[in-house]
Amino acid sequence: MNRLPHLLALLALLACAPLAAQNEDEYLPPGEAFRISGESPAPDSIQVHWEIADGYYLYRSKLKFSAEGGGVELGTPILPEGQIKHDEFFGDVEIYRERLSVTIPILKRPASEALLRLKAISQGCADAGLCYPPHGQEITIPLASPAATGNAPREPNLAALGDLGKSLGLDDGEREIPTPEEAFRFSAEVSDAQHLRLLWQIAEGTYLYQEQVRIGLGGSGGVTLGDYTLPAPEIKKNAIRPDGSTGDLAVYHNQIDLTLPLRRA
Repeated sequence: MNRLPHLLALLALLACAPLAAQNEDEYLPPGEAFRISGESPAPDSIQVHWEIADGYYLYRSKLKFSAEGGGVELGTPILPEGQIKHDEFFGDVEIYRERLSVTIPILKRPASEALLRLKAISQGCADAGLCYPPHGQEITIPLASPAATGNAPREPNLAALGDLGKSLGLDDGEREIPTPEEAFRFSAEVSDAQHLRLLWQIAEGTYLYQEQVRIGLGGSGGVTLGDYTLPAPEIKKNAIRPDGSTGDLAVYHNQIDLTLPLRRA
């Protein structure tokens, strides 16, 4: 009986495990690591706040906002300057720690609109090694009363300046952090009756921890794995290890191509 589907299901899960540098249960859920709130200090603007847990940070370039439903139109967010963090693969990136407040102009607002349902997308990491995928959060913000004319003031110049910066190439060029499925593309094939070939295609700028690669058979039906040896890894010097300490770390870049011997009862 072909047990390959069982192998694929288990191995696909294992392939994603190295994204976390320690047990996933030890990390905060993104909603707790990055607590969001909002307010409307004036009829023509809102403010979005994040309380960022100690040991975590948000990427400046990953923040996106949209008004859900209604007729409210938002302008270009006004983002404060962040800290510069040097990343081995992504270069110099701008991040926020501890707390963040973003002001967003309201360009258009119906006079009857009293509430704004805001969707914010952010992406952050833990210093210990885990990078979360993009995370969406929705909040409802009571809007400040508009002017007596019933029309909220517009801020077209702010939006125009933001669009001008993008057209001049001033937009942040930081590369997107891939999802686990994009970063580690996994496939498996039966080479012959005695061998199974596993292949991980590892995206540029990402890597797998050797010590986190574990392989097992589920529902093997009398088939067991023979002895195998993982390919020789690359050694990252003075890197952050899964336990949070600093030292040499064995990792894989580009791909892992591994042939497993099969033993049949």
